[in-house]
Amino acid sequence: MNKIFRIDKYLGAAIIDLSKLALEKERLLRENRKVNLEEELLYNNKRISDVDLYFILPGTNLELIENGADIKLTTENFEEYLKLINDSLCGSGVKDYITAFKQGFNTVFDINNLKCFQTSEIEEILCGSINEAWDKDTLSPNIIPNHGYDRNSLQYKYLIALMMELTATEKKKFLFFVTGCPRLPLGG
Repeated sequence: MNKIFRIDKYLGAAIIDLSKLALEKERLLRENRKVNLEEELLYNNKRISDVDLYFILPGTNLELIENGADIKLTTENFEEYLKLINDSLCGSGVKDYITAFKQGFNTVFDINNLKCFQTSEIEEILCGSINEAWDKDTLSPNIIPNHGYDRNSLQYKYLIALMMELTATEKKKFLFFVTGCPRLPLGG
């Protein structure tokens, strides 16, 4: 389910919460406790049937099953909903797109040649670095002052100092604001 979190953090968080409820339901049933699951399994302090979710892919009109827009989520069926969401976003729902991507990629470069790389290495090459060091020795040579500023300007020094203090999230936001991309290209 963490794959979905990487696609959409809000949907991923909701799926994680529902997954926790599924585990809780399984525990209650395994213990053979006589409880009202509708009252015991709450999602955001509401009964699952009161959340007003249906068997459609969130954010779309795509029905996860036939007549899914008419089938309301309940304590009896929400595990099936979780499986269908996962399959739709990470399984059969994207299978045709993955196949088409592989075919297109193979016309340029045999994708089997990438098997010697780890997923994280390919991601870094294609998407840029996530954990680039932002210290003075790295930033100073790569940020070239211009338009009346030089390396001795207070504003330049403040910028370097500020950038060194940014959190990982702030770095992504800063990069996205300045470059339109939340990551630095490979090599900085």
